[in-house]
Amino acid sequence: MKKDKLIDDFIAADITDPSAYELIEKFIQNKTIDFIINNAGIGSKGATLKKETIENIKYAFQLNVSAPFMITQIVMNSHQASKLQCVVNISSRRGSINFGVDPRIDKTGCSYAYRITKAAQNMLTACLYEELKENNIRVLAIHPGKLISRLGVTNAALAPNESANRLFNLLDDVSLSGKFISLENSEFTELPW
Repeated sequence: MKKDKLIDDFIAADITDPSAYELIEKFIQNKTIDFIINNAGIGSKGATLKKETIENIKYAFQLNVSAPFMITQIVMNSHQASKLQCVVNISSRRGSINFGVDPRIDKTGCSYAYRITKAAQNMLTACLYEELKENNIRVLAIHPGKLISRLGVTNAALAPNESANRLFNLLDDVSLSGKFISLENSEFTELPW
């Protein structure tokens, strides 16, 4: 495994490497897992059909969909499943099918790989919600907002730490589950799937 290591109370792992899952299983053995926040995500430079590649889509699917599935599955198959309260998949408004077909919303610059796999991640969220609600485990898809970062859009206005604070405040609301929520504004808004 490249650069994967277990350090004190957190784990750094290349989740595209299948051996990372064994490391994760070992890591959680003696830990209490209250929340899973699946935050990894990737796109590509392929904003048009001509520029996108199937390799980019496969890699993005592995990171944006397969990894959150496997991490959630590992926790649910462990003795920690009874302590789990919430699964959060960090998605994007770009994964909304409704937004994808809305002519009023500018889609320029966003890759096919990102939009396709974030839509698939939203379906994963819906599937997890349907299954895990019986266990009183909340499941949410979260659009963190247009974040100020080197990868963010040019009109981004939200600092990543502010978005994280909004997420942790949202997690206090135990009534929220099975929703696609935007943290773009200080008031949480529900997005269309």
